[in-house]
Amino acid sequence: MIPKCRFRWFSSAVAAALVSLACLPVVDALMTDRVPPDQLYPSLPKTAVTRRFAWEDVNTWRLLRVEGDRQIFDARFPALRFTLEVVIDPLRLQKAVESYGFPESWMRYSFRTEEERRRKEKEQTLRCAARGIARDPSPNSLEPDYYWIVERSREDVREAAARLRDVGLQAGYDDLRRFVELSASFVQSLEYRLPPDTRRGRDGVLIRTFGLTMPLETLYNGHGDCDTKSVLFASLLVNLADTRLILLRGANHLFAGVRAQPRRSECFVRIRGETFVLIELTHPWRVGHIPKENWHAVQLKQMEIIPLFR
Repeated sequence: MIPKCRFRWFSSAVAAALVSLACLPVVDALMTDRVPPDQLYPSLPKTAVTRRFAWEDVNTWRLLRVEGDRQIFDARFPALRFTLEVVIDPLRLQKAVESYGFPESWMRYSFRTEEERRRKEKEQTLRCAARGIARDPSPNSLEPDYYWIVERSREDVREAAARLRDVGLQAGYDDLRRFVELSASFVQSLEYRLPPDTRRGRDGVLIRTFGLTMPLETLYNGHGDCDTKSVLFASLLVNLADTRLILLRGANHLFAGVRAQPRRSECFVRIRGETFVLIELTHPWRVGHIPKENWHAVQLKQMEIIPLFR
């Protein structure tokens, strides 16, 4: 079984009484990883840093059978192994880190009338939108804008994607399916770790991040959780191939889908006539195969589908 990812969001609902009040959102009870009060601005490199990765493409393992959520492979036939070097530009990394998240102080505002409340809520929404945070009007909550993050990060990881493409071409990966498999297996190989929900800005201000790091920062760190890995995967793939991607969220988890023709026994969904093959990115799972619990949730329509295209 894969470990579950947390989801962190803040409701911006306030008391109905129209009096002068501080509007402080309710914090999800699952928010446990916090930056210690004395932690300073995160130490980022001043010069270029080379990260080296080595992994196996799980899609090249010879599958014998599946037992529940266990995949049994034939050890006599080793998987293809890959190595990749990624050079992290320090200035680009700093800009990526500082572009995302918002100061905690933005969550507080006062109002005297309903009209004033709506105006300030709209102002808050616009400010957060410029920092990769979207408002979900249904539960009236704030959450990461995954589309914004992927589009903002496309250029940040372009060089890494090009190097990944070259590694694949050397192994004969020359079509969309193989690039999807290569990108997925690379992201799956990164350590699974929950990022903190906050960081400190240059001036020491607490910045809310919803436990998500930008894709370039994830490459620099070498680890991430379900949504962090999923947006990294999407950011890499949009540089490698012209395809559509989606995210599926629910049951305290998030994973991806890529527009492609499914193979026999692969999990997929159809959206407006297009077929999306599902991909689990927290740990090594073959493209098109996800844990039964999550597939059951998809079948019951308990997963929210988030398009990464417009």
